[in-house]
Amino acid sequence: RENFVPAASKSFAYMDRSVAVSGSRQLMAPAAFAQMLVALRPQKRKRFQILEAASGYAAAVLEAMGLQATKGTADIIIIDGAVDEIPADLLTILGDNGRIGGALRQGRVTRLFVAYKTDNQLTIDIVKDVDVPIISTMSKAEAFSF
Repeated sequence: RENFVPAASKSFAYMDRSVAVSGSRQLMAPAAFAQMLVALRPQKRKRFQILEAASGYAAAVLEAMGLQATKGTADIIIIDGAVDEIPADLLTILGDNGRIGGALRQGRVTRLFVAYKTDNQLTIDIVKDVDVPIISTMSKAEAFSF
C-alpha cells in the first residue's frame, strides 16, 4: 500500500484512514477496502475492472489474488470510492452473475455495498456503514436541507 501513496504519506499508509493520493482522490481506508473484498468474494482467474481508480492499489491487490484486469466484460467491478448511485451503464460491462463493490452515499452516510447481477438486474446488499471518500466526479450537488 505504501507504494501507492505520495512519499509524504508513506508513514501512515496502513493506518485505518483514507489517504489523499492526487487532487481530490483518496485511497480508501484499509479496513473498508478489505471488508469490501471479503463481501465481493473474488476468485482466481476472474476478470475485473476498477472504476475511478484512486491509484493502482486496488488493481494490484486483485492481481496478487490471481484475478485478471480486463477492458471487456468483467466478473467483478470495484468503484474505488463512494458514489450517489451505481452507474446504470455498468450493467453492460458486468458479466452474468457478476458483482459490483463500492460505497453508496445515502444522505450523509456512506455504506459499503455489493451489487449482484441476475437477469440483467442488480440486487444491492449493504455491507456496513463506513467512511469512504466521495468520488467528486460522480457525485450530485447536495441540496440544502434542515
